[in-house]
Amino acid sequence: MMAMPEEKTAAPSLSPWRTLRNALISGLILLAPLIATVFVLVLLIQYIGGPLSGYIYPLLPESLRDFVGTKLLLDIISSILVLLLVTVVGLFNNFILGRWFTRHLDQLFLRLPGFNVVYRTVKQIVETFREQKKTVFHQVVLVQFPREGLYSVGFVTGPTKGETAAILGGEYTNVFVPTTPIPTNGFYLMVPTKELILLDMSVGEGMKMLISGGAVTPDTVPVKKS
Repeated sequence: MMAMPEEKTAAPSLSPWRTLRNALISGLILLAPLIATVFVLVLLIQYIGGPLSGYIYPLLPESLRDFVGTKLLLDIISSILVLLLVTVVGLFNNFILGRWFTRHLDQLFLRLPGFNVVYRTVKQIVETFREQKKTVFHQVVLVQFPREGLYSVGFVTGPTKGETAAILGGEYTNVFVPTTPIPTNGFYLMVPTKELILLDMSVGEGMKMLISGGAVTPDTVPVKKS
């Protein structure tokens, strides 16, 4: 007897609404980086170049002021000029004369009543981030969290020191475990150093993996135990 050919079952077709929903999600994923970039540029032009161009715009001839796009072009040019000015200030501070000038200007601002409160607060915040810039997120690691047998991606912030290290005893490491997909929140853990699994991926690659919920991972992830 001849065997009857097997009937191929057709794949279930998606409903029009589900197709449109999937297309919308795909479009948002594809356009999200572009939208974020444009949003940042618009804020940059609005809040950096806008105030400066507000002083320059009334000085332009009326024929130029009536031209379409003059205000936007002036905002863009003003933003570039402000960024160039900030760059020049940074370069000037690399020289002895520049450091002398900024030091005395800093002392003057700290003596101004009222103004010195805001200036000192912002200065302390900036200096805190500048001092900690080289110590935050040394290494990407795997740590058993929130319980044994489950692993989370974390970032080493340094060795555990001070009173907590004296109480715990042994060698411990400070680890920050961010939440997904918003890594600004997370958990601060003090983990026995010998229990950490060090990863060779960069901090940037680790952040991408966290933000994407594991959808974006490095092509190769060589792992080595501490």
